[in-house]
Amino acid sequence: MKSKFKWIEISQYLKLDEIIRNKQEMSIIESNANLITEYEKIEKIILNDFKECNFDKLPSVEEEKITKKLYFFIPSQEKIKERIEKYKEISLLEHIYNVLDEVEKYEFRREIDKYSMKLFALLHDIGKSKCIRDKYNIPHTISHEKASAMYASKILKNTQFEFLSDLLLSAMENNGRVNERSCQYIDLLVYFDKKSREKELKRKLRH
Repeated sequence: MKSKFKWIEISQYLKLDEIIRNKQEMSIIESNANLITEYEKIEKIILNDFKECNFDKLPSVEEEKITKKLYFFIPSQEKIKERIEKYKEISLLEHIYNVLDEVEKYEFRREIDKYSMKLFALLHDIGKSKCIRDKYNIPHTISHEKASAMYASKILKNTQFEFLSDLLLSAMENNGRVNERSCQYIDLLVYFDKKSREKELKRKLRH
């Protein structure tokens, strides 16, 4: 009895496998290209807002808030004041770019994670600007973290990065402990922010 199936040469199987793999790779490349294009459009909006709202002239810290934080680690009021003065010498724009530099050094497994974290770096302190709040109708009474999340929700709407604004808002309401994915993003952001602050402080203390 003859088999219903036709035997195919191994070489044909290999060729078929190669075609499938090439299509998958092309799909990933195309997807990444769309991702990068979308990221660049969003980045342009953010950078324009930085320029329009003079982020290069804004201090990178909120004095009252940072004083309370430092009090738990540095008992001396004099040393706290000295450190705050050093932080105030760093503009908000410089600090954001310092965090972005830390993100750029990190090796991400996926492009979506890399560009998402780059946006996180650009967005994380944007709510410190009163100009940004006025421009996007964000209340002045809420924390800068929540204001940053609200700004993100406005400019990331209907993009591949829209989930970031949800993570930011959820993180503000639940201290960053929403789900595993949000934990990874928020924890990484905290790590990059802390690392950049340590470098900023060392650099200023040397001068």
